[in-house]
Amino acid sequence: MEIRIPYIVTLTDFNILCHYATMVDRQGHFCPGCKQGQRCAAACKTNTIPNFSQRYKYADELLQKAAAVAVPSEFVASVVHQEFPEIVPYVIPHGIAPEFSFSRGPINQVKTFAYVGTFSELKGIHVLIAAFRRLTGDYTLDLYGTGTAFYERRLKRLAGNDQRIHFCGSVSFERMPEVYRTHDCIVVPSLWYETYNFVVREAISAGCLVVASRMGAMPEAVREGKNGILFDLGEKNLFLALQKAVSMNRVVCSINNPTVITETNAYEQIYLALIR
Repeated sequence: MEIRIPYIVTLTDFNILCHYATMVDRQGHFCPGCKQGQRCAAACKTNTIPNFSQRYKYADELLQKAAAVAVPSEFVASVVHQEFPEIVPYVIPHGIAPEFSFSRGPINQVKTFAYVGTFSELKGIHVLIAAFRRLTGDYTLDLYGTGTAFYERRLKRLAGNDQRIHFCGSVSFERMPEVYRTHDCIVVPSLWYETYNFVVREAISAGCLVVASRMGAMPEAVREGKNGILFDLGEKNLFLALQKAVSMNRVVCSINNPTVITETNAYEQIYLALIR
């Protein structure tokens, strides 16, 4: 029985149209869309979902009946609209916590690099290590995070005996501002379509330079040559981006990131409109 209570759907990833939520298929290829479930059935067949067309139908019905659909980035909005043409989502960026908004002054020279996040194949840490090892000089790369034992062993083999690369383990939210405060450049080498990426925006808010792959929503936050550097996928391209980073000096990074308050206000305006 329907009780017709208005509701808002917020899509923070691609689960509504991709059961992996990554838009990367089982062969590791980027997905052009689920094609109403037809491509899912052909490329990503699994026993856990017996009927992909039915899954798509449920998703379409959920979105069609929503009073509003919200997403965190223009990129996600375009993907959702392409798959569900009648849906035009509100773009409401996630708010960045005030702990990451502080002034650290200009970066005179980039010397310290860091990666922060989950250790997984799609996050591209193996590409970062390979690219960093090609960089000559007294630079450091600190890797914060954990993953499967298999992938971590692979990363440590790639790092070899390079004493400049440090595996720092997981880091709590409370320690994150200090990580940004003590590193010049944060590298986000993702190999998949990031739907938002908090690390990119937190790092820039904290005054760090960001090197990020030109994937998904990350280019929406990076101003090339000002607060960051974007690179196309590939070890060589990442190496060239790292080289460009160390050649920059007196870098002053900033971005007007949305706050938790601005995000809340955006949702409040939608709810107030529904009430009226």
